[in-house]
Amino acid sequence: MRALIDSLLNNYHVPPLLFAIRQIKSKKVRVCIDGKQRLTSIYKFMTNEIPYIDYSSGEPVEYYFGPSPVENANLEAMRRTQHNTERRYFSREIIEQFNAHEIVCAEYTDLNEDDEYKIFLRIQLGVSLTTAEKLRANNTPIAKVCNALTAEYTQLEEVLPKRGSANVFQTIAQILCVLKSGRNGFKAPPLQLQTFISSSEAIPQEMVDATGQVLRKLINIIQKPSCVAAFLKHPTDGSKCIWKRIELLCFSIYLYKCNKTRSTEMLAEDCRQMRAYLHQRTHHMYAGNENLQIGLEWIEAKVRENELEELDELSDEHYELYESDNNAVEAPVSKRVKRVVPALARRGGKSSGRGRR
Repeated sequence: MRALIDSLLNNYHVPPLLFAIRQIKSKKVRVCIDGKQRLTSIYKFMTNEIPYIDYSSGEPVEYYFGPSPVENANLEAMRRTQHNTERRYFSREIIEQFNAHEIVCAEYTDLNEDDEYKIFLRIQLGVSLTTAEKLRANNTPIAKVCNALTAEYTQLEEVLPKRGSANVFQTIAQILCVLKSGRNGFKAPPLQLQTFISSSEAIPQEMVDATGQVLRKLINIIQKPSCVAAFLKHPTDGSKCIWKRIELLCFSIYLYKCNKTRSTEMLAEDCRQMRAYLHQRTHHMYAGNENLQIGLEWIEAKVRENELEELDELSDEHYELYESDNNAVEAPVSKRVKRVVPALARRGGKSSGRGRR
C-alpha cells in the first residue's frame, strides 16, 4: 500500500485499472476485473482508515490524508487521549496534488463472466499470486457465496496469521468446505480446496446460513477484548500464539454443532480448552485430515458434555417445580360443592348411594 501511495504522490506509473461494463436494471455498472486492491487501498487512505508511512527521515512517521470536514478539536483531543498521540495530516498542497492524479482505466463491454476470468488470468501471467488470491479469482457460485461472506465478515482477518481479504476468503471457503464435507470428506491441501471453489455446484441456502452463524459467533468473540485472547494466546502458558488453520476449522465445526444457549464467554473458554487438547495430542499443527479427526474427538465429547449439563439444569428445574407442587396447600372444598356431586350422579340415573342420607 505504501508503494502505491508513494507512486501516486511522486507521479510514478501505476498499472491501469480494468473494468467490465454490465447492464444491471437498465443502468451501466462497472465491475473491476483488475485493480481491486489498488482501489481499496486508495479509498481506505483517503477516508483515513489507513495511514501513509514516511521513512524519509529514517524513522517511520504516519501521515493521514486529511481531516474530515466533520472532525473538530474535540474529536482530535479524544483521539490524543485514547492513543496518546496526535495525527499528522498532509498539507493542503499535497492533498490537491494527490486529488489531481489520474489513473488510466480500460473498459470492456459485452463480456461474459468466463471472459472476465480469462482476462484476469492473462494479466496475472507475469505476477506471482498467492494461493488465496488464485482461489478468489474464481467466478463460480461457491466463489460468489464466499465473496459475499468475506465482504460481511472482514473483521475475521484480525485473528488470522496472514492479513488481507484474500486470506479471509480462503478461510471462509475452507470453513464452508469442511462443514459441507463432514467427518471423512475433507482434505485440506490447496488442490482439494481449488476443486471445491471451481465447482459449478450450488451451495444450499441452509448451509450458507449455517456458515454465516458460525462466522457471527467468531466475530462476537473477536469484538470482546476479554475473549479474543482465546485466538491469540497459547492455551496453557498465555504466551503469544495465534491459532493455526486447523484450530480455526475445528472450532468452526464445534460452533456449528453446539447449542445456541452458550454465551460468548463460554465459547471463548471452549476454544481455549479445544486448543489445549490439540496442542497436547498433536505434534505438528498442520491442516490435515489426521489432525481434524483428533479435533473431532474433542468436539463430540464436548457436545455430549454440554447436552448433559443442559439435562442437569432441566432436572433441577423440574425438581424445584415438583417440590413447589407438593408443598402447595390444597384449597378446602365448600359444603355446597359436596352436595352438588351426588345430585349430578342421580340425574344420570345411577348412583352409588354415596352422599345419600
